[in-house]
Amino acid sequence: MTTLIFLFALANASAKEFQQPRQQCTTIGVTAGATDDHSTLVTHTADCKDCDFRLSKTLPQTHDLDKNPNRPVYQYKNTYPRLVADDRGETWKTSNLETDFIDQFSDQTFIDSQVVGYIPQVPHTYGLFESLFGIMNDQQVAIGESTCAARFGLEAVKRPCPTCEGPLFEMTSLSMIALERCDTAKCAVKTMGDLAVEFGFYGADTSEDERGEALTVSDKNEVWMFHISPDPTSSSAIWAAQRVPEGHITAAANAFVIRGVKKDDEENFLFSDNLFSEAEEQGVASYDASGDLDFTVTYGPDEFGPAADWAGRMKKNDYCTDRVWRVLSLAAPSLNLQRKTNFFGDGLPFSVQVEELKSVKDIMALNRDQFQGSDIDMTKGVAAGPFGSPIRYDEGYGEVGGNDDSNSNNMTAWDMKHGEFRRAIGIMRTSWSFVAQARKHDNEVGGVLWFSQYQPSAGGYSPIFSSAVEVPKSFSRGTLFEFSQESSYWAFCAVGNYAQTAWSYIHPYIAKKQNEVESELFEKVELATDKAKKMVEEKESNGKVAEYLTSVSLEVGEFVFTTWKALLFELIGLVHDGYQTGVTEPTETSPTAIKMTEFFYPRWWLVLTDYFSNSVEAKDWTPPTNSWESVENVFGAVEFSKSVAERVSLARTIWDDGTTLNNVGEQQGGGVITACLLLAAGVCVGYFFGAKSSKTPQVYQQIP
Repeated sequence: MTTLIFLFALANASAKEFQQPRQQCTTIGVTAGATDDHSTLVTHTADCKDCDFRLSKTLPQTHDLDKNPNRPVYQYKNTYPRLVADDRGETWKTSNLETDFIDQFSDQTFIDSQVVGYIPQVPHTYGLFESLFGIMNDQQVAIGESTCAARFGLEAVKRPCPTCEGPLFEMTSLSMIALERCDTAKCAVKTMGDLAVEFGFYGADTSEDERGEALTVSDKNEVWMFHISPDPTSSSAIWAAQRVPEGHITAAANAFVIRGVKKDDEENFLFSDNLFSEAEEQGVASYDASGDLDFTVTYGPDEFGPAADWAGRMKKNDYCTDRVWRVLSLAAPSLNLQRKTNFFGDGLPFSVQVEELKSVKDIMALNRDQFQGSDIDMTKGVAAGPFGSPIRYDEGYGEVGGNDDSNSNNMTAWDMKHGEFRRAIGIMRTSWSFVAQARKHDNEVGGVLWFSQYQPSAGGYSPIFSSAVEVPKSFSRGTLFEFSQESSYWAFCAVGNYAQTAWSYIHPYIAKKQNEVESELFEKVELATDKAKKMVEEKESNGKVAEYLTSVSLEVGEFVFTTWKALLFELIGLVHDGYQTGVTEPTETSPTAIKMTEFFYPRWWLVLTDYFSNSVEAKDWTPPTNSWESVENVFGAVEFSKSVAERVSLARTIWDDGTTLNNVGEQQGGGVITACLLLAAGVCVGYFFGAKSSKTPQVYQQIP
């Protein structure tokens, strides 16, 4: 009876109870032996619907430990302003607050309230780029991040004040402190792990989905994968790290990927002292065939037990494993890795040796990837619409005008928990993304942060040298509260949103611009690098190299920003209102003229609408004598007042590219026919467990 009551409540819960946290990112690590220029690369797509997207540079500092012996630790806050502090770079200063927020957030009471604790300071700290997380320092150490589901940590809640109890650290502060203090990836791993164990660790969210973290950590020589979780007491931490083999690529996408941890292999594994003991004491230890502790199975979420947060997504592993499969399968296609796997990603290796050396451009393409050409290509199928859009909006109830109680989508809790689109690496709710490149040059010259904001497939990457003392202004301005002409995020967002109106016709122009601009910037970086190396060799006065590389970084950042602002208007002129704009070539007898070409809709999509209904019913309509000759008979079997399932059945026979819709279900999480069957089953389940009315929910009635 208790279970029945619970399921009844589940079926009729409010919208707010079932909305999913959306801070779920992807990170990739590439070793020097896997790249064409022997640099290491790590990435991060910060996929967050409400995060402060600004970038900052904190300068290197020498600290007077007699006056300031402690380093403040700030509370985790992802929304604008993520931080207000005058000692961590220009972006976080009160003077950089948008006008409407100065009074609210420049108050000293608010500024002081951000500090939740202290740790001992060190004499010298390195300069670093930071946003929501630490990104890259001037020693070429870089960190990419992805929140992960974890078994422990339900009670690991951030402390509200310096004298309060509770864990001190989450990944924002840990990553920044590691980059302040470390000149190697291994140092960064140990620093983060040791601080978390000593002072306590909490995840970005206490829901099972986001209690843990996976990080790629690199320097110019090696790349590590780092995993961390709160311990069972929520007062400390458990962590492990694995070195990525030379010549390999790895990835993490909201799920742990380290499997067997070898106790006696210090060259390739690092871990907390409690890693093995806690597993045994809690009765959750799982070992692989070699007898090594499987970190993913042991400390990942409990596959078979009840989810710690029933309001979260049902446990669908492909949300995570599809992205990891994509990275590994593109890097090593001959392995024929299988996409379909189980809850823990069995069959997907921790890393693979690349079959072709990778460039920065190749890794940018992974950040932008939407499974193109695969069996789950996001640009194909009914969910992509008539113009092949890979964009899939997050689940929602269709709140109208900010009314939390409205549900214009007529979605139920059952719908929200059981439905799901495929999740690609490149999605629309990206706050920022990067490819951090550590090169085998002097640190003053070697590091390059290729940075962008908003959806990777819509924006352009700008190179910022890691020794630069400023970031382009357009990366440090703007909020989600309103559109800003000063912000790169909004320039990229405007282009991306316009592309969604007719993706297959508009996005090729964006891709062309990305290729043109970024190819030019690759050359610019090489020229600037050569000049900076000569300056180092000639022992230019201290600071001159950084000054020069700062000027280059600011110049190219402004170039990308202004290019994308102009691109929006260029796209509107090229494609609008169902037309593509062209021109005729002038001749001796006629001048150049505008040529507007209709791109209209594909035939398969029209069949899903009532486009042909009037034609079929018209008495004077005669089928053409071609492949459509049988259409009269086909259409005669379908009344357009009937179901979508019947229309899809018809559309399967006339799929534009000569194929069928048979794989639509696999492409879009079940296909329209499967979806209809699931929806029908959902109605039955909802009724059985106490639906509010015996009447079919309106969401199903409205399907034509």
